[in-house]
Amino acid sequence: MDRWSDADERELGWLIDACGGEEPSGFGPPPYPAGLWILHAMYEVGPDENETLYRRPDDDEEGDDEPGWPADPGRGWRRLLWRELAERTGDPVIAQHVEPQYRVPSFRAFHSVRQGDGLWETVRWPDWGSLDRESFIRLAAILRQFSGPDTVAFAHLHFLEEPLAGLRVLQGRLESLEALELVSPYHSPANLWPADRSWLLYTDWDLAGTKVYGPPELLKMIEEDAFLETVRLPLTGDEPDGQR
Repeated sequence: MDRWSDADERELGWLIDACGGEEPSGFGPPPYPAGLWILHAMYEVGPDENETLYRRPDDDEEGDDEPGWPADPGRGWRRLLWRELAERTGDPVIAQHVEPQYRVPSFRAFHSVRQGDGLWETVRWPDWGSLDRESFIRLAAILRQFSGPDTVAFAHLHFLEEPLAGLRVLQGRLESLEALELVSPYHSPANLWPADRSWLLYTDWDLAGTKVYGPPELLKMIEEDAFLETVRLPLTGDEPDGQR
């Protein structure tokens, strides 16, 4: 099994039960939003590249729809950590001006940054609904180390990939996780889990973060990775775990 192939959508049964119904855009079982989140990477224009500007994802012009997961834009850009931008703007990493269940990595982040203020135009904002390629590669290596490369896994594709087909589940092995981009060329999976269900990845169309459910040993490996930027929710001072 060196490639990803369609699996029976009944493999989603345990997630449907855990969430109380179908969630075609991603299953985020409770407790939600409590837990470990990987923040999708963002970038800013370097000091000598100000002629290169980038809009927020919802402002892309029609037709500018090349396949490929969000990724490092390359020369002229530098990684911009969420915590770095929070220190610069005074905004919290996770928006606090909304109800607790909406205090997640999302489009609500950094609400003080607005179009025309100079900063907005120089940032390539994190993608909503897809983990970026570089973060996914780092995470894939950790998952293989934790569970083994031969472990069978299942991927529930994002509803934006399959708007007319309904729920779609793929089956493959952890050794070929990166090959999922060939099958799902615009978004990383909405959910990913091994056959033993020992961990689960979750994102959704309006999220700029990916939640990881799993044992403490796995979560520690992710938090200690030099590339991945993570946050534990709820933040100190937040109300108890919100539910969807």
